[in-house]
Amino acid sequence: MRKIDISKLAEELVKAYSDYTEDVIENIEQAADDLSKGALSDIKANSPKKTGSYAKGFRRVKRKNPLRVEFEIWNPKHYRRVHLLEKGWTGRNGKRVPGRAHMGPAEVKAVKAFEKQVIDIIKEGGK
Repeated sequence: MRKIDISKLAEELVKAYSDYTEDVIENIEQAADDLSKGALSDIKANSPKKTGSYAKGFRRVKRKNPLRVEFEIWNPKHYRRVHLLEKGWTGRNGKRVPGRAHMGPAEVKAVKAFEKQVIDIIKEGGK
């Protein structure tokens, strides 16, 4: 433990808090990156595969705002089908065609894992 002059205590505290905050933010962004990659692979693996082009069409987009980083998983080529295949639709004969959940379970799994990792990162001080 090093000794600090009392007149520089405030500066040292600010420096320590800013270092802690930067480490926490960096590790949270890394956790979000890793989990979004895992969620993308889960979605591709569990999506319906008639020809395979629907599953291959999913993409992960990174958006960096001044305060946070966001990852979005979407299907730019078949974006209209995602909701129908996930939730189901009414067929030509009027009967309900059941959906096949492939994005919902991956999202729930990724959110739970992300919350746990964020708590662990904050408790460990960003290490």
